[in-house]
Parts: sequence; structure tokens; C-alpha cells
Amino acid sequence: MQAHGLGGTFTDEADLTAKKGYVVKIGAADNGVILADDNDEPYVGIVDSVPLAAAGSVGIQSHGIGRVVCGGTVTRGTLVQADAAGKIIDFVPGAGTEYYLGLALESGAANEVVRVNLTPGVHGT
Repeated sequence: MQAHGLGGTFTDEADLTAKKGYVVKIGAADNGVILADDNDEPYVGIVDSVPLAAAGSVGIQSHGIGRVVCGGTVTRGTLVQADAAGKIIDFVPGAGTEYYLGLALESGAANEVVRVNLTPGVHGT
């Protein structure tokens, strides 16, 4: 299994079998990933190659131009973050340390797939 862009193969610690284009973060075990559910932990990337079964190997894309599922309104030219379901929404910085996935290259609405320049980063203190 080969991920596009920079990334690699990780272990699916949740059921990511139907989650292509969703955002993931570091799981509990070494080399494990789980679905991202907020912006308070660093993102590993997006699911690029789905596992055949839960707890299988999953291809993750961490950089480059990725195709990501929208959870709500995404505005071209803005930074994006994961929502509670692992989909992307426009990044809304707050007072603490928060993480973003990258820059939206297209606008989209809930459940649409848009291109994102994957450049995970951190905002705040």
C-alpha cells in the first residue's frame, strides 16, 4: 500500500474502512492512527488508502495536494482543521494552541471533496 505525497503506512486503531479523505491524528500505540475529532492535537494527515478491515494497514498522506472531505463550509484560500467527525472545516483560531491541516485550494460544502495543500501546522502558544 503506497500513500501519495509524503506519508506512509500506519495501523488503523479505529474503523477507517470507509474514511478515505478524512483527517487522522496519532493513536495510542506506536505507528497507530485514529480519526481526528478536533484541533487540539497534531494531525498526521488524511486517509489515502483505506484498510480492508478495521485494525488493518492504512495509507496516510501527510503533505502535498490531497483530496479531503468537507464537514461544513470550506472557503478557498483559508486554513482548515478537522471537525468532530474527522472532516474539514474552516480553521477558527482561539486562545490556546490549535492545529490546522493546510490551505483549502477549493471551496466546498458538507460532504463534498475538495483539494487541500496539506501543510499541517500549529497556531497559538
